[in-house]
Amino acid sequence: MTMDTGTNMDTSSDSLCPPVTPRGDGTGADLLRPASPWRLVPVGRGVAEHLAGALDLHPVAARVLAARGITEPDQAGAFLNPRLDQLGDPFAMYGMDRAVERILAAAARREKVLVYGDYDVDGLCAAAILVQALERLGIDAGVYIPHRVREGYGLHAGPLEEAARQGVSLVITVDTGISAAAEARRAAQLGLDLIITDHHELPPELPPALAVLHPRHPAGRYPFPYLSGAGVAWRLVDALAARLDRRSGAGAGLDPESWLDLAALAAVADVMPLVGHNRVLVSRGLERLRAAPRAGVAALCRVAGVDPASIDTRAVGFALAPRLNAAGRMGDARVALDLLTAASAAAAEPLARVLDTENRTRQQVQEAILRDARDRAARYAGRVVVLSDPGWHPGVVGIVAAKLCEELGRPVLLGRQEGGVVQGSARSHPGFDITEALSRCSDLLEAYGGHALAAGFRLASEALPELARRLDALYRSQVGDSAPAAPLLCDAEVTLDQVDERLAGDLARMEPFGEGNPEPLLWLRDATLAGARPVGRDGSHLRLRLGGGGRLVDAIAFGRGHLAARLVPAEPPGRRYGPRARLAAWDAPAPSLEAAVRVARSAWSGRPRLELHVEDLRPAPAAREARETDGPVPPGAGTAPAADPAVEAVRSMLAGLYRALRRLVGAPGAPGAVALEQAVDLLSGGTGLSPRDVRRGLDVFREVGLLEVDREQVRLLPVAGKVDLERSTTFRRMAASWHLQQGIDP
Repeated sequence: MTMDTGTNMDTSSDSLCPPVTPRGDGTGADLLRPASPWRLVPVGRGVAEHLAGALDLHPVAARVLAARGITEPDQAGAFLNPRLDQLGDPFAMYGMDRAVERILAAAARREKVLVYGDYDVDGLCAAAILVQALERLGIDAGVYIPHRVREGYGLHAGPLEEAARQGVSLVITVDTGISAAAEARRAAQLGLDLIITDHHELPPELPPALAVLHPRHPAGRYPFPYLSGAGVAWRLVDALAARLDRRSGAGAGLDPESWLDLAALAAVADVMPLVGHNRVLVSRGLERLRAAPRAGVAALCRVAGVDPASIDTRAVGFALAPRLNAAGRMGDARVALDLLTAASAAAAEPLARVLDTENRTRQQVQEAILRDARDRAARYAGRVVVLSDPGWHPGVVGIVAAKLCEELGRPVLLGRQEGGVVQGSARSHPGFDITEALSRCSDLLEAYGGHALAAGFRLASEALPELARRLDALYRSQVGDSAPAAPLLCDAEVTLDQVDERLAGDLARMEPFGEGNPEPLLWLRDATLAGARPVGRDGSHLRLRLGGGGRLVDAIAFGRGHLAARLVPAEPPGRRYGPRARLAAWDAPAPSLEAAVRVARSAWSGRPRLELHVEDLRPAPAAREARETDGPVPPGAGTAPAADPAVEAVRSMLAGLYRALRRLVGAPGAPGAVALEQAVDLLSGGTGLSPRDVRRGLDVFREVGLLEVDREQVRLLPVAGKVDLERSTTFRRMAASWHLQQGIDP
């Protein structure tokens, strides 16, 4: 059974700037993230310069593209200019032809059709896309959205039986159904034709439906595996319009572009990787949202305080998506669906206000659970935090688990106890696959499912302590007592004299930013601290002035206002912050510094300007060396030698490639083997790596026993424990190649 993992982007705040949780005690050399090593992503020698010259790009922006694996001018051109024709043929998705013909037959015969969706943003947007498209075809179409608390996630037999009684002859699922084999058989018994459209993990047994549309269908050849549920629904509408256009030349008034906005909302809210097809859908969908927002989105923007003309992925993730999700979390998701399909502002306004109220209620409930869970976690001895309570609301435990996991740096499972059963959500960090860990405890569980970092689960209450014991043992054997701090991966180096409008404009062309395409992080060199003060209504943010190259540039570190006292210069009150500002933890006056920053445009006080968003801040290398040799070392400032950056970069790249390979070949319901060239094409498209790097990565996996290539078929091999990639000759050559490309002496 597939569980609801509750992984949609959501926050407890309406702020468009996500809070940053301090890690460590703040006394190390890195002020904001004291445990995080910095890494500059290696790129090939001359690649960035070639891109900059060919495309007239700022050199720093070209270096960012190269760090993302975009190394050829034509590849960069396609990335910077996403177009709908880059999506290719929708009929490449397995089962599409059969689904389209069955829907057109339903239109011709005036059949009743039911769209069966889900209560999260992805499921609601998918349902809105498809039901409106069916209505444009003249079909009598209805929508069913299950109730999160009363029914839970997935396709259920009861609504199918009711649909059959009401004369429905065709049911189409959106964002659900891929694990509903038993329910599909029940639909057949009821005389219902069933088309399943979904994107969740493939189960061992696919449901026996008339058609199963899934971007990773084992028998399919769809080139992009990471569509959202609404993305699959949009491609179905795209295929319907294409077939009608070939028949009548007019597409029967079906314009898929009119639903690009909903496909964009869904992909961002469901934290899909914003590369490949998703990048095209989200880029074009956001353009449509800004230019002509539908009535429901415009009303939601008004209650959220968002300017529709400036909607971006951050606004969707931190303002719009939480309100749309609130309906399903706290009550009836139908309110959100009605908002998305509202035909007028008069109809949409009251619905938007209801969602805003529901979201405020959700925030209050969430904060109460977070306080309770945080207090209990502080007394929890295990490395994997496993807690449950009969009073916790099932609609928000996933959000709380995610926040607690971020705060603690440990996996967290939170559940609600009811009727002798605990049902809840799990969250983890990179390096500990929580769904795989649950699979090793499957004898204790009634149901579970999810992804590497998020899962849902259900089990008997009395089995919870044993689950906690086993997960703790697995964590200690795989990770140890604590997970290593994730490195800050910087795309490029920059100095303040390079921060200008041209750089900001070229970086903005890489939007939309999000999962799989994060906002570029730059390693700022040769700067000085010229001032620091807390800002914001409650002083929660830190405003900085950074100097260098004859310039002063404003910067801000969100959620770090409490550090201002450690940054202010030792001068009398009332004096302006000057170059004598010092960091108390560094024991060095007027330090030169370096920072990990993102370039942003700000309209503070109504004046547009450039500013830097600071992710981390630390003394420049010379200042650190002086402190280590001439002054006291602050508590917690480690002196362990840094890891080889080339080895770390190659290992990180291969880890992502192996995860993608497991989803392609080794996941339940996957084919178990795939043709070598097809694997290279799919993995290159899904990860952004060049085909050459994919082939070299597969060679590494073969050399260390992770896979075999037999008769041009790639097949994963079972492994126990960790595998040392550095045993591979190809791995060592790749690391040496990184050194040569960077001019580094290994």
